[in-house]
Amino acid sequence: MVREEDIVRSFIDSGIIRGWFIREVPVGLNVYKRLFSKAFSKKELETLFRVFSRRIDLICVEDVEGPLLRPTPEEWLELRRKLKGCNVWLFEVKRVLNAEAVGEILINEYLFRKDNPEINVAGKGIICWEIGPPSSALVKDACEAYGVKVFTIKQK
Repeated sequence: MVREEDIVRSFIDSGIIRGWFIREVPVGLNVYKRLFSKAFSKKELETLFRVFSRRIDLICVEDVEGPLLRPTPEEWLELRRKLKGCNVWLFEVKRVLNAEAVGEILINEYLFRKDNPEINVAGKGIICWEIGPPSSALVKDACEAYGVKVFTIKQK
């Protein structure tokens, strides 16, 4: 069975989209602050964010070169300051295209935009190894309706 890491590597190597790829980007900090700021101290909120934040499987910063990176939440908070004004693609990675992936990328895009209003979202997509059963055609239609690009990696 193909692993997520293999799908990511195959996608990056394909050159379909070029730029600086960053794995497991944390999102949701501003939502946590809004929901819990009265109940927790700043330090407790930071701990909550490290433990419970959602993660975007992969982002690509356009027109920037760099090694594949998997930042800690603290590193991401520092790094995002340097990405102000940059264009990024957001990706969910799944072995087989499914409805769960559509929901995840839409929620993660929402959270990313809330956390990073100064970083431009150029696009969003689902990277999958294969499309799968006929019901996936419905998922693919939904992706098109919501502006989610589907990238299939498996070689025929």
